[in-house]
Amino acid sequence: MAEKELGRINLRYSQTRLYQDGYCEDGKEIYAEMEKRSADGSRNYKLILNLIKRGAKLMLTENEELCDNFRLALCCEEEMAKIRRLRDKYIAKQISQTLKDDETGILIMGANHNVDDYLPKDIKVFYLKKSDEFLANFLKRMPNL
Repeated sequence: MAEKELGRINLRYSQTRLYQDGYCEDGKEIYAEMEKRSADGSRNYKLILNLIKRGAKLMLTENEELCDNFRLALCCEEEMAKIRRLRDKYIAKQISQTLKDDETGILIMGANHNVDDYLPKDIKVFYLKKSDEFLANFLKRMPNL
């Protein structure tokens, strides 16, 4: 369970950035939706809200247009795979541009994503949880690699 694994890491919450699959807009309504999904039993959103309450910062992760295009392509596996790769590249770029040397990132994604394939070499990925449903990764920028 990702929660247990995160409990073993000495996180400095004020220096922790959260990257969530599908998170492409900001605002109060997003947090209300997270609260609703958490109350409905979503472990991902419970984890994210718990980390935010401790001081972690939720980052805009995705491009809204790519998310919309992905939803439109749900009937075509080939098009979905193409858009998923574009999303993964975009997310990797967002992480690369926002994760500082002294910070930790936590990436929560659907299991079919391969964001780590596009991350720069100085961002080390530690897998916290990998299942058929989702991935939870602990990211650490290590500039001296």
